[in-house]
Amino acid sequence: MAFLAAAAPYIAGLSAAAGVYSAAKQVQIGKIQQAELKAQAKTEAVAAGQQQIERRRALIRALSSQNAAAGAAGVEFGGSLEAIARRDIKDAQNDLLVLGMNSQNRQRALRSQASNSTRIANANAATSLLDTINSTYKAAG
Repeated sequence: MAFLAAAAPYIAGLSAAAGVYSAAKQVQIGKIQQAELKAQAKTEAVAAGQQQIERRRALIRALSSQNAAAGAAGVEFGGSLEAIARRDIKDAQNDLLVLGMNSQNRQRALRSQASNSTRIANANAATSLLDTINSTYKAAG
């Protein structure tokens, strides 16, 4: 019994050290998650830009093909061909707007998750420290 009483301060110290280590690890994990989510948001932005470029290229190819077909057939570019081209351009603009908005929403969600991951990790670290203090106080008791 005397051994336990003599060892109590050391046990309390080890418990406190373990709690501090756990809290520090939780903060570190939160920072890592935040960095990963921010990187995903940047990757999303780059991917959206590449998709927009590809959609514009596809529109240019389609319009060029329509012009070439009309030229080969000896038809002037006007009337219904012009209306079709205008509709294709309008559809492509709408697609680009939707693509851009969807990408912005995904990026915003990822940045929000990044911010939340840090907050949650800090809250978990604080809880861990409070639990450690509480258990150390009870052990010293």
